[in-house]
Amino acid sequence: MADTIDILKELALQVRYATQENENTAERVGRTLVGILNLLSKYSPEELEKIFLRKDRADGTPFPMTFGDWVKFGEFLTGISGGCIDKNGILEMEEGIFRKRLFVPEIAYNRVTYFKGRMCASPGGGCTVKEWSDNGDGSYTITPDLTDADGLSQFVDDILTTYFVTKNAEGKLQGFEEMKFRVTSADYTAKTFVMTPKPGTDWKPGDAMVLAQTGNFTDPERQTYILIDTVNGNNCITFFDHANTWDVEPAQEMSWIGKKKGRTVHGIPADNYSAVFRHVIMSGKIFQVDDITGEAFRVPLFKGTWKKGEKHAYYDEVTHNGSSWICVNEKGSTTEPADGNADWLKYAAKGESGKGIKSTDVEYAISVSNVIAPVDGWQTTSPEWEAGKYIWSRTKIVYSDGEIKYTQAACISGGQGADGKGIRSITEEYYLSSSSATTTGGSWQTTSPAWKNGWYIWTRTRIVFTDGTFTTTNAICVTGSKGADGTSITNCGDWQTGKHIP
Repeated sequence: MADTIDILKELALQVRYATQENENTAERVGRTLVGILNLLSKYSPEELEKIFLRKDRADGTPFPMTFGDWVKFGEFLTGISGGCIDKNGILEMEEGIFRKRLFVPEIAYNRVTYFKGRMCASPGGGCTVKEWSDNGDGSYTITPDLTDADGLSQFVDDILTTYFVTKNAEGKLQGFEEMKFRVTSADYTAKTFVMTPKPGTDWKPGDAMVLAQTGNFTDPERQTYILIDTVNGNNCITFFDHANTWDVEPAQEMSWIGKKKGRTVHGIPADNYSAVFRHVIMSGKIFQVDDITGEAFRVPLFKGTWKKGEKHAYYDEVTHNGSSWICVNEKGSTTEPADGNADWLKYAAKGESGKGIKSTDVEYAISVSNVIAPVDGWQTTSPEWEAGKYIWSRTKIVYSDGEIKYTQAACISGGQGADGKGIRSITEEYYLSSSSATTTGGSWQTTSPAWKNGWYIWTRTRIVFTDGTFTTTNAICVTGSKGADGTSITNCGDWQTGKHIP
């Protein structure tokens, strides 16, 4: 065919540069046309279709095609309609559909991207199930949808979570269900892994199921992940650590930003809080907003005990001589905090010294009434019980400053009934406890222990009856620990008319 092209070119040149005598234009064109027809007559229509593209019907070629500066599709108007590819390979089209994947070094776009439900970032990431098979022993072999450049990212003991559509017995869709699986083995050469569902479930994998790695039962390095959650009323980003259980435990939620519906933190509803953190490190200025006035107050930075010669910045807080001070000099200060020093504001004054307990003792009195406590006759030794009368008890507390207080009196014995029994002895017992709610950290004894700060003295009465049986009254806490120093001054800024001070 190359020879044919060359012959046609030669005929065309003869038409252009004809030199035959008396030959006019029509004769030249006719001679060329006859030559072309003679050449074409050597080929059948089928052979011609193999070497020429048709314009009157769909056609194509298996060989590469080269265009000039550009090729257009449809009625191309840049930014409006049609499409084109220019000589530099720049493509402009209305839209494109890629059924598998797109490899590009950069994507620039000017629209909002979105996803529905949850998004997870973790050491193992996740995968999409390309193929799966039932191993017949409750486990499933998974072939992820990976490229040649991708490696298998699932490790043994990984916890895999998915939200996959389920069907009822009739085969109708009934919504998404959370499912969890455990990786039991992995083949990194074949790029497959085996997984089992959470015990007590009959979950199975499915085609195109997306599995996200959300922890690991044994490997601490794979027990962290980040979850963006926008379902069930949640709207938060949660940071997980130590995720080594099937179900999420509160201790694994190290921190979150946003709202967790229905959650509480130390008894505080988390619905109305936008951040929950642990072990926070912050820099710069921090302000708190007054819920009543809406004013912002700067939060002091605590620097511990004031040290001579050390410079403190504006709004540093220190303790000195039993009080708390805030540096209010915007240029900082090395001076000693003291009343009258304009560089320092007394944030919390030194509280009064607390008082201790000097002694405790149980007192008894006998009365004809079991309703009204006796006024007189109180003594430190238990009186002899008398039929028809009642023994009362109270505790006397003497403080280090000489103040004396009594606990509420309680009736600890009753009158003798028709077949009743008498009381042989009554003994007071004491317990030094580390808790004001329960007796713990000590033992019962018959002598009053020495009180110490942070501990609590409990008392009870042991009653022995004439038949040898005994009983004890309910234990009561009769002392408390030393109170903390009071806060006398809180900086709320300059006084203003009508301003409410908490």
